[in-house]
Amino acid sequence: MNRSSLEGGLPARRLDAAGRAHIDMRGIVRLAAPLMVTNAVQALLNLTDLWFIGRLSTDAVAALSAIYWIVTGAILVCGGVGLAVQTFVAQAYGSRRGARASRALWNALWASAAMAPAFLALALAGEWILHPAGLEPHVEELALEYWQPRMGGAFVGLMGWAAMGFFNGISAVR
Repeated sequence: MNRSSLEGGLPARRLDAAGRAHIDMRGIVRLAAPLMVTNAVQALLNLTDLWFIGRLSTDAVAALSAIYWIVTGAILVCGGVGLAVQTFVAQAYGSRRGARASRALWNALWASAAMAPAFLALALAGEWILHPAGLEPHVEELALEYWQPRMGGAFVGLMGWAAMGFFNGISAVR
């Protein structure tokens, strides 16, 4: 444990010999590194998707691009409960309330499962959602082929997201 955490300071705060506060850059890197790695991995996955789909055709890239932000927005709006798990778990675990931490995970899992009908309905409503965009018929058909499995199975991804948030919250990421 470093000196600042023993004295009730912030994780990135360091006190020098005179008692003056300074920024602990190693502390900032320790806090930011997992987020930077996660974002880098996500960018790499997106580039890999683009590379594989780009090898299929430019229409396939156009179709995937047409649904990317709509799918992302729908998942974030309908699955927001999965985002909060890590915060609630970390707060509960830090205050030594393990039952509350596990309850946060179970609540998110049940809420994600309860959203399954909404995601399945969105998967089936893809044609009505995409048609107003005025895509070429072939591109719209490809977009629907990407849309339906992503929206139909999004609740399973949200359950995984909640589980990962739980393990991140208790610092057991391995």
